[in-house]
Amino acid sequence: MKFSDILKAILQSIPFLFYLIITRPFYVYAYHFNRLTFFKACGFGLKLFLFYLRIKLSIYGTELFPKPGRKFLIVANHQSFIDIFIIESILPCAFIQRPVPYIPGFSWYFGKSSLIIDKESPLSILKAVRYAKQVAIDQGIPVALFPESTRSIDGRLGELQLGAATIAKTLNLPVLPVTIYNSKEIMPKGTIYAKPGVVLVAIQPLIEERFIKNHSVEELNHEIKQRIQKGLDYLGQVRQESL
Repeated sequence: MKFSDILKAILQSIPFLFYLIITRPFYVYAYHFNRLTFFKACGFGLKLFLFYLRIKLSIYGTELFPKPGRKFLIVANHQSFIDIFIIESILPCAFIQRPVPYIPGFSWYFGKSSLIIDKESPLSILKAVRYAKQVAIDQGIPVALFPESTRSIDGRLGELQLGAATIAKTLNLPVLPVTIYNSKEIMPKGTIYAKPGVVLVAIQPLIEERFIKNHSVEELNHEIKQRIQKGLDYLGQVRQESL
């Protein structure tokens, strides 16, 4: 990683760090007394951050957002570290994810809005199921996962681990597939500096409880992959037509 990119990332984040410092008391209060407000506030803050970074989101399929009160998982492809910000700015949610590097100012929020798991541990899926039940079912806050396990280098969809499908099947929890396109150009893997640009996002139809109940974990995992890939194909065509 180039020193110049590290310096750019630090300078880029300074104004937003001031925002986090000023609003921290509110976030702490909301986290302890109104968890849903906490996640909505995180989503609002990340919208401001993306606007400040000059990252524009073009979202397709907003009519497919679940109605308020629905309990569901969000399952998305993973191209860039910035994907976390993108998902939460669109649909305030908690995350189940692998450990992330310590980032001054941001790490407190990651810790409060995420379950950090070691996917190599045999207990990780049990922790993830318990967390999804507590957050998505008991508190009504969506939980998001990136089942590719790692960020894609070339933007193509990799193999999906069975964790997300296992959680959905165990809890009979609907799945909202989400496709992210072009975020790898904004912040490529191995960098921490975000460039201005446009990220395309496609919302796919919700995979309902009936489908989940009547299909195996492997079949559900395949269906999730098919829908995310359909979004990639569609957004790729949209991007080509816009050039």
